[in-house]
Amino acid sequence: MESIDILARVLHRLKELGTTIIIADHRLFFLKDIADQVIYLTQGKIARSFHAQEFYALDEPERKQLGLRSLHHVPLPASVPEPPTPENADPQRSGLELSDIRFSYGTHEVLNIDHAFFPSGEVTALIGPNGVGKTTLARIICGLASPKRGGSLRLNSKRVGAAARRRSAYMVMQDVGRQLFAATTEEEVTLGLAKKKRDHIDVNEILHRLDLEEMAQRHPQSLSGGQRQRLAIASAQAEQAEVYIFDEPTSGVGWRQLQSISALLRSLAASGAVVIVITHDHEFIQESVTRIIDMTEINKNRERNV
Repeated sequence: MESIDILARVLHRLKELGTTIIIADHRLFFLKDIADQVIYLTQGKIARSFHAQEFYALDEPERKQLGLRSLHHVPLPASVPEPPTPENADPQRSGLELSDIRFSYGTHEVLNIDHAFFPSGEVTALIGPNGVGKTTLARIICGLASPKRGGSLRLNSKRVGAAARRRSAYMVMQDVGRQLFAATTEEEVTLGLAKKKRDHIDVNEILHRLDLEEMAQRHPQSLSGGQRQRLAIASAQAEQAEVYIFDEPTSGVGWRQLQSISALLRSLAASGAVVIVITHDHEFIQESVTRIIDMTEINKNRERNV
């Protein structure tokens, strides 16, 4: 939440200076003491206009009916199971185990992790401030980078090298525009899949679950940011991987879409996959996550790459 706190302070200062500010965002809680007026758009038209005091007094049923994210700050869950340590880990439990992970950019050490475990069948949130190494760790898990010699990654107790990790893991990046290549939304879902796997994928059902069925014939790059995010998640489901990593999957989505994404991630976990979510979104964590790993607790490197 550090970045949002900084943004809120900047907006407060701009408001004090008399600046006219227009903000388009699905996240609403941090604007409670900043906004004077709230305009609700639907299908490109102004549907309602609220004074800020009236808007932030909406009850929960009306908020959800309008498809709005939480109007108030949502704290992290008070009780979430602690990630296992080498001493209490169950050797029979399936999942992804990391040991002695060290990684540097030149002389700058980014990761120094003795142990981490991401269980199959659960949705694990990977949290921590910007620059603490979350995305770098995700790249290592996906086989896009390799730790220093001596580090190991084991999937279901079997050691997996970079090539094996690239085959078994799928990552939805924060900037999803870089991983959308097909001519239509429908084609994007199964792009790159072998025909045998493609024939068993119900594309329409996947698009329906993520509220994208009406966009099936649209070019992916013509979609909104939130729609592109959901399309990349749809492609992830079709991949049927053993390990999924989602980097900020709820940026740019409203309440209904957040529910859809939460349900899909829980479904992937229920199928036996390892599901890892890099997120700062406490509302999403409350809805979806069964475990939390704080990078500031497992990464012994105290420097931050800001």
